[in-house]
Amino acid sequence: MKKLKDNKYFQIGIMALVVIASGIILGFVLFKIKDILSLIGKIIALFTPFIIGFIFAYLLNPIVKFFKKSVFSKFVKSDKKSNYLSILVTCILFIAVLSVLFGTIIPDLLKSVETLAVNLPNYFEEIKNYLLKKFTSVESKNAVVNNYEAINTYINNLVNSSILPKVELWLTTLSNGVIGALRTVVNIVLGFVVSIYFLADKDNFIAGIKRIVYSIFSVDRANKIIENARHTDDIFSNFIIGKLLDSLIIGLITFIFLAIFGYPYALLIAVIIGVTNLIPSFGPFIGAIPSALLILMDNPTKCLIFVLFIIVLQQIDGYLLGPKLCGSKTGLKSFWVLASIIFFGKLFNIIGMLIGVPIFALIYGYLDNILANKLKRKELPVKNEAYKNLDRINSKTNKVVEKKKND
Repeated sequence: MKKLKDNKYFQIGIMALVVIASGIILGFVLFKIKDILSLIGKIIALFTPFIIGFIFAYLLNPIVKFFKKSVFSKFVKSDKKSNYLSILVTCILFIAVLSVLFGTIIPDLLKSVETLAVNLPNYFEEIKNYLLKKFTSVESKNAVVNNYEAINTYINNLVNSSILPKVELWLTTLSNGVIGALRTVVNIVLGFVVSIYFLADKDNFIAGIKRIVYSIFSVDRANKIIENARHTDDIFSNFIIGKLLDSLIIGLITFIFLAIFGYPYALLIAVIIGVTNLIPSFGPFIGAIPSALLILMDNPTKCLIFVLFIIVLQQIDGYLLGPKLCGSKTGLKSFWVLASIIFFGKLFNIIGMLIGVPIFALIYGYLDNILANKLKRKELPVKNEAYKNLDRINSKTNKVVEKKKND
């Protein structure tokens, strides 16, 4: 048998068999891709309430922990009762926030979008008249008129065929008390119920997962998995939950400022600023540009004041509010932050922009850890700074030979 395994033709035959089998499997997958995707979709749909429940539980857990530690544990002796009371208060707050959101904020936001859509043609007309006054040559005026007609036609078609019908439909749906399709509502309600069970029995769930991990893997490997899980939880809880709270505060401050000074579309702009603030580093700029343009079309002076306000607000957020709420930094350089936002944003839109940075930070951290361990085993420098001025490494002593100053 050993001679057969060492035979060159036998190895070629096995390789050919593997290639043919892989081709058949790939062909089957491609031929049945719709059926496979449909099956995956059904499986995901089956577990959707549990996925939603886990997300709700993960986001609500810091609030539960706050009430348990800072409020109920002080006058309730039983740890279990303290936990249940914390979950109850958190759920009441969550339902109250959802009621305000779907009962007041979203309908007002949609009305602002509808008003903006109706007023867009007038805004473009004002811009056209302004440009015609500023330009003196006939060619420039003709260019303005021709481009205006094309833009105006496109805007009118977009508003009348896409935006207004959808906004009116959403307003009607919300006014009738229906958030969305029945299946979506059922999944959200079931997910919320599941999240309560997750929160109530969280310690037992975590203990069960640890038990499974230690039963499958060696102790060293299991310890590493648990350590990595804690690290993942730290990054996501500090970054995502902190970022959500940070963006909520930024959105509220923006709305209060705009409402006090009588800015147009105050709620719409506050939502744009709050949502785009979720995107690390570049989010404030992404949100400020369209918001400033909206204000510019109504009042140029207010637009300048708004831009100055956003600059000051982002400085406060960047140096005071953000670090306090989001905890430690991800450790990524600006290039990798931008790359992760673009890559995950392309894949998952706004959600990808939010989760892209912590996910990439985890991947980057794990790969860097693997690299560091390999270098340690070779008794080579681990830190990146050691390689900045490196010419070569002495193969006998493993010491860094630096470049000459003139090189």
